[in-house]
Amino acid sequence: MKTLITSLLLLTLPAAAEEQRDIEFNIGVAVLVMPDLSARAQFDGETLVVSSAKKEIHRGKLSKTDIAEIRKILGSAKKEEWSAYYFNIGILDGSVIRFTAKHGDKELDFEGWNGAPPGFHAIIALVNRKCGREVLHMPEEKTLLQAKRFRDKAEFEEYVRNLATKKD
Repeated sequence: MKTLITSLLLLTLPAAAEEQRDIEFNIGVAVLVMPDLSARAQFDGETLVVSSAKKEIHRGKLSKTDIAEIRKILGSAKKEEWSAYYFNIGILDGSVIRFTAKHGDKELDFEGWNGAPPGFHAIIALVNRKCGREVLHMPEEKTLLQAKRFRDKAEFEEYVRNLATKKD
């Protein structure tokens, strides 16, 4: 009986490891006015590594609960929202965000300037919680709601050119 239970347990371990590895992400946050606050987080499906511009801050495994939380956020993410370019016109300096993720066969990718899609703030909060302090800087939720979304970077750049040539 003990051998049967051990065999069944060993058979379930690879499946659990495969399920965990269906998520990968990279987050880069550059704080323009204070470059020392720039940071990066990488999760390869197993280990979360968070580093600043100068040193590694955190390295460790994510719990099943953390992975389930990320899986839920990424699973409910709307690709068209997470593929947009986010920009908060109300802030002239601040954070530039770059995010890429794989969740199963779904790939998400976005860039933002003081803005991000719904749910992204929860991933930042989880990473910061793992580090025991705020390492990845994000604007307040209220500024995220004000973020103007663009289909792509070309549309954003056209918008900025139009602002620059606009005469009062």
